[in-house]
Amino acid sequence: MFWSRGLGASAWGLSAGLLLVIVVLVGATYLMNLWNRAIFDGLQNKDSSAVAWLSVIYFILLAISVALSATQTYLRMALQRFWRNWLNDDLVERWTSRGRYYQLNLVRGDHANPEYRIADDVRIATESPVDFVSGITQALLSAITVRSDCEWGDGAHRPSLRSGVGDQESDRGRVSLCSHTASRKR
Repeated sequence: MFWSRGLGASAWGLSAGLLLVIVVLVGATYLMNLWNRAIFDGLQNKDSSAVAWLSVIYFILLAISVALSATQTYLRMALQRFWRNWLNDDLVERWTSRGRYYQLNLVRGDHANPEYRIADDVRIATESPVDFVSGITQALLSAITVRSDCEWGDGAHRPSLRSGVGDQESDRGRVSLCSHTASRKR
């Protein structure tokens, strides 16, 4: 209801923005993994110019990753905040429209501060789903990225951040997440 009746365009814009940032962040993580492979290849081959160039690239990738992570956190919290405000207003409107707050005096028990309970329940109800969906989306995209790198990259022309390309010689004997996939292909 929040995405249709609530803030509509704002809710969809925040959701789409969060999804876009998650996709780009997974891409940045993949680039960081390529950088990691390339820097160790350069160190192994004692290629000082490649290591120097990759050291510069590292700070660029790091800045991009930090900026994307901060943007992801901001968008996630903004979506939670807008949803929480909308849901809180909706629940309070329902609560006050039928005079239910007057009926608290007729029921036994501790009913102090119902607005606090509403606010706390709304916080839990809005933060958890947004955190779960953004986390599971990022995990699935990361798994798809690793899986596609294993399928596409093993034994084939491997992508690299260096001016050259990754070679099979430097990948021999290296334990990777793709070793299961590679042994299954044979």
